[in-house]
Amino acid sequence: MPALAIRLVLGLLAGLLAGLLAGTLWDETPDKNVLVGIVVALAFQLPGELRRSRKIAALQRWALAGVRGESKSPPLSSATPDAIDRLGRTLDAARNQQLETRKGLVWERDRLEAILSAMVEAVLVIDLAGVVLRANDRVQALLQLSDGTDPLGMPIWDVTRDPELHRIVREAMESGNSASGEFDLIGEEARRLRLTVGPTADHTAWVLVFHDMTEQRRLELVRTDFVANVSHELQTPLTAIQGFAETLLESELDDLKQVRRYLSIINRNSERVGLLIQDLLVISDLELGRVPLSLLASPFVPVLDEVMELLESVARDKNVSIEITTNADDWIMGDHDRLVQVFLNLIDNALKYTAAGGAIRVIAEVQGEDRFQVRVIDTGIGIPEADLPRLAERFYRVDKARSREAGGTGLGLSIVRHIVLAHKGDLEFISRVGFGTEVVVGLPRARNR
Repeated sequence: MPALAIRLVLGLLAGLLAGLLAGTLWDETPDKNVLVGIVVALAFQLPGELRRSRKIAALQRWALAGVRGESKSPPLSSATPDAIDRLGRTLDAARNQQLETRKGLVWERDRLEAILSAMVEAVLVIDLAGVVLRANDRVQALLQLSDGTDPLGMPIWDVTRDPELHRIVREAMESGNSASGEFDLIGEEARRLRLTVGPTADHTAWVLVFHDMTEQRRLELVRTDFVANVSHELQTPLTAIQGFAETLLESELDDLKQVRRYLSIINRNSERVGLLIQDLLVISDLELGRVPLSLLASPFVPVLDEVMELLESVARDKNVSIEITTNADDWIMGDHDRLVQVFLNLIDNALKYTAAGGAIRVIAEVQGEDRFQVRVIDTGIGIPEADLPRLAERFYRVDKARSREAGGTGLGLSIVRHIVLAHKGDLEFISRVGFGTEVVVGLPRARNR
């Protein structure tokens, strides 16, 4: 045994030298040359029965040919691959396939993330136990989660405590089929949501899609209120017209003065119906963009002059003073007729709610290079702060009884808002009960004229 060990060590050293020699004589991979050299050298040290194997003999002939300077392909070259070469190629092929598979999975993941991020709806994916596996950015805003709250890894029952949402999810899970329903999510802002829950194709997860129905529900309520308000506004004057007309037809009135009074009431209510219909048509045309605006650079003073011609006698009869502050050099970019309609409505509204002896001020001034601002300030009864955001809604009245007594269709401020917005302007209401109201109108300024 000691002798064989010595022979193997000597063979190892000889193999290293043979490998270096092979690397010098042929352009082969150095580690392969060393391996071949070691094998050949060890073969010379092995017992005779082992040296007589065909593979060892081939290695010997290749090594000796290299020493003599003859060019021969090594027995372990790629032309005659052995088990190690085949194993290496198999591993390389498996690694390349794994890399391609991983690249495809990454691409699919990125595509899914892009789709979820682009969706308007909030989307949650939960496992069979209800734990959130995936959520898009819309979830946090729609479900009104606390800032920084990440729903991933949380049970859906902890993400939101809404019992109706839980009911819909459990209904789907228990039946194994899709389920949907609407519910009101109570939070900082009340929202109406529609939830659809359905299983994935392999039934290993559930997808929750939340549709925000808040705006749609608001529009439905607006439409319902609009129909109800129109019906109510028309009913009052039409009832008066019908009642007094029937009285005239059925009674033999000899008193001409009484007949004239009845006819005057019929005429006044007919005008009220006509004004309401006219304002409704204006609102409809403005909302549908059917009112073409002639946006021209023009001085603002003529707009107020035309308004005062129409309201001067009304202000005088009510004993309300109107003071106008403006500059003849101030020009605006707007439609003259529509702007007359805006300030006619605003100043007339101020007159209705300002008591005798009160005052109205109209202040027009330049605000920056491209803005023009007009403020209509009265000393009237004022408006509660809670009602200010809704003043420009159709038919909205702060004090319904007083508003009808003062007259008007309830559409004036809504028309004002639509015209101002069509001019790319802005409208603001500032008021305190008992101290009057200020309406601020911003309009584009004309610099080149």
